Amino acid sequence: MGTIRAAAAAAVMALALALSGCTPDQGPEPAPSPAPSGPQCPADAQKPVEVPALEGATPEDVADSVVAAYNAWWRAGMDVVRTAPWQDAQLPQACLDQLATANRTAFASLLFTTATAHPSWNGYFDAVQAVDAANLGLARENPAATAGTLEMASFREGSSTANGTFIKFEARYSPPAHAAAGTDWSGFDVLQQWYVELVPNRDQFIINFIEHKDRLQP
Repeated sequence: MGTIRAAAAAAVMALALALSGCTPDQGPEPAPSPAPSGPQCPADAQKPVEVPALEGATPEDVADSVVAAYNAWWRAGMDVVRTAPWQDAQLPQACLDQLATANRTAFASLLFTTATAHPSWNGYFDAVQAVDAANLGLARENPAATAGTLEMASFREGSSTANGTFIKFEARYSPPAHAAAGTDWSGFDVLQQWYVELVPNRDQFIINFIEHKDRLQP
C-alpha cells in the first residue's frame, strides 16, 4: 500500500505542476557528440576479400594452391587503396593498418586451423600481415605499382592420406619493382624451404602446421 500511495502522490504533484505551467527540472541537455575532425577511413576499410580455397588432386596441386593463397593475401586491398578516397594525403596511417588487419582476419580464419589461439601463430600472422601492409602502403603512394609475387622454385616432396597432405617445396617472394630499398618483407624475400601440413576441411584443406627455413646458398 505504501508504494501505491507514493506513486499516487507523485502523480498528483506532476499534474499540479503541469496545471501551473511548471515542469519538473529534467537536468541539463546532454552535450552533442563532437563531430569527427580530419579525414575518416573510407567505408571499404573493412571490405570483404575473396580467399582462395586450398585444394588440389595431387600434392603438387596443393602446393600450387598454397602459393596462390599467399599471393592473394599479399595483394589483398591493393586495388582498394588505388581508388580516389584512399589517395587523400591526410588520410591517417591507421586506415591502412585497419585494412591490413581485416585482410589478416579473413585469410587466417579460413586458411588455418588455428587463427589466434596461440602466441606463436599470432607472431607468424604478424609477419605475413606485414608483407600485405607494405604492399598497401606502396599502392597508396604509387597507384601504378604492381604487387610482388611468391614464386615456387621447386617442389620437393609430398604425400597424401585420408588424414591430410604434407608438402615440401622451395619458394621466394620477389618484391614489387617500385618498392623502396630496405623494405622489410619478413624474410620471405629469400629462398626458403616450406614445410606445410594440411588437413581436410569439407571439400578443401586448411593449414595445420607450417614452417619456413632459409635455404643456404651454395
